Amino acid sequence: MRSRVGLPWNECGGSEDRDNGNGGLMRLLPASCWLFGRPTADIVRLAGESSALTHAHPRSRLCAAFHALTTEDLLSGASIRSAALNSAARLRRHVPPEEREPLATLLDGSALDRPRRDVHSDGYVVSTLEAALWSLERHDDYPAAVLAAVNLGGDTDTTGAVAGGLAGLRGGITAIPPQWRDSLARHEEVLALADRFADACLAAW
Repeated sequence: MRSRVGLPWNECGGSEDRDNGNGGLMRLLPASCWLFGRPTADIVRLAGESSALTHAHPRSRLCAAFHALTTEDLLSGASIRSAALNSAARLRRHVPPEEREPLATLLDGSALDRPRRDVHSDGYVVSTLEAALWSLERHDDYPAAVLAAVNLGGDTDTTGAVAGGLAGLRGGITAIPPQWRDSLARHEEVLALADRFADACLAAW
């Protein structure tokens, strides 16, 4: 609706504190992959703009940037802990003072070590990113990481999607159980589209 009244596409998302849902993060993986190899400042800006189509608050933009930076490291073969800590170090200088406290557990790495009772899956963008990273830190294989994320309860579909996307970067398509892939509706078309996108990314990189 906002685009129809002339707002730029990257300003259409809600920008109030209450607008920090996880929908922008859920759909971010292709953009995060596409940004591989760019300078850090460009990744932060462009990932934030991708989020801003639906979620334009600075916190949502910064979580998108964290996701994209983590994606880059996972594609380069880093562990989830190494990727998360490096992303935090790269992002920190781009975080304004008012967002440091809401993002504190991502920026200091403590989100990876929280006890289960302190991990939330509630639709909030920070919680979703923390829960996905937490699940991957505890489980090396794809099914266990995704099931851990889903079994947190709450907003299971989005938390599972974010965790599954990052786990897929780490393990590749062969890490996904064949029965999971084959049960997707129109799975042959989905896999063909994924192959085309991967080829486009490799050409761009």
